[in-house]
Amino acid sequence: MLDKNKNRGILFIILANIVFAVSYYIANKNSSTSNLYATLIIAVSILIQYVIFRTYAGKAKDMAAIEKYYYKVLISSTIVLMTIQFVLLYSYFNAKIDSYKIVSIIISYMLIYIGNIMPQIKQNFIIGVRTKKALSNEKVWRKANTIGGISLVIVGTILFIICLFMRGKYLIVLLLVGVVLWSIINDFYISVYCKKNKI
Repeated sequence: MLDKNKNRGILFIILANIVFAVSYYIANKNSSTSNLYATLIIAVSILIQYVIFRTYAGKAKDMAAIEKYYYKVLISSTIVLMTIQFVLLYSYFNAKIDSYKIVSIIISYMLIYIGNIMPQIKQNFIIGVRTKKALSNEKVWRKANTIGGISLVIVGTILFIICLFMRGKYLIVLLLVGVVLWSIINDFYISVYCKKNKI
């Protein structure tokens, strides 16, 4: 079972963050910078992420087996989003900082982190490569999340190195392209694997 105190603590932090973002926006709404809109969007996206996690957590077949991974992913992704939010706010005061570079490095690191824990996760509806085939077959699940995790670490590492040397908003586009390509290639591989093994 999920720890109610942990969930309440996470929810409190998220709601406090939303109050902060809304208050900051109201206090500086006459500013011309778009970063203030971004901080609001991120605050709301953190809450949406939490609601989705909690909704699907109740449907998991073996919640006890993935509970530690559930909290690892939920807490780490919440911290990452909040960090991105504060980087954007800091760039509002200090225009010299390349917020795109910092945000891209943070996201790249998050991809590496998630890729590392994917092969360890048991079959569930919340975390991992959750295709129809993977959710209906334990063998496909293990294969999808092992290959998916390793390839995500590789993608994240490549993007992380690129982010160290590049600057500007094109880094965000590069990250999106990298994740989309990873998803397409991983799905194609699993599809071929299933056909080859007649699953």
